[in-house]
Amino acid sequence: VHGDRFNRIIEQADITPEFLKTQIFAQSSMQDDKIQELCDEIEKILTSAVYNNWDPQQLVSHLSQLSASNDHCEAFAKVWRNEQPKIHDRLVLQSGWCSRLIDCSWRINVTQSSKLHQYVNQPMALLQLNTQDTMGAKKLVQFEMSRDSVQDVLSQLKHIQQQIDRHSSSQ
Repeated sequence: VHGDRFNRIIEQADITPEFLKTQIFAQSSMQDDKIQELCDEIEKILTSAVYNNWDPQQLVSHLSQLSASNDHCEAFAKVWRNEQPKIHDRLVLQSGWCSRLIDCSWRINVTQSSKLHQYVNQPMALLQLNTQDTMGAKKLVQFEMSRDSVQDVLSQLKHIQQQIDRHSSSQ
């Protein structure tokens, strides 16, 4: 049994092949190769459940088409009921190809006087972005922007929103 597959989906380090055999299939007369086939199918179904945002009843419906017992179907449905948001977030994070924004904070500073600062008495936006890469590593990015830079970014964001709206309305 490939416990590492369920680790990847459920993100529980203690889910090992032996754990699955003893905890889920302990009372089952299924052979190891059949358990392996069933776990492979369940992994595919769980991935589809995340992708299609199934509720627990939809998951049980799909699981019941396998050679799993009703008890096994209900056990997986219970895990899905309790862990669906975490499982979904984990698989979405794994499927990404770049860092994602977790949090953004900002403030406006106005420098009153400075020998080194060229923007005296000009408002500056100070931004702090918290990002997370696909492996879960977090990174803090800090920078400042002038009024013109903020206007440029807002203009680009407006263009992006228009493109999204155009593609959304055509579907």
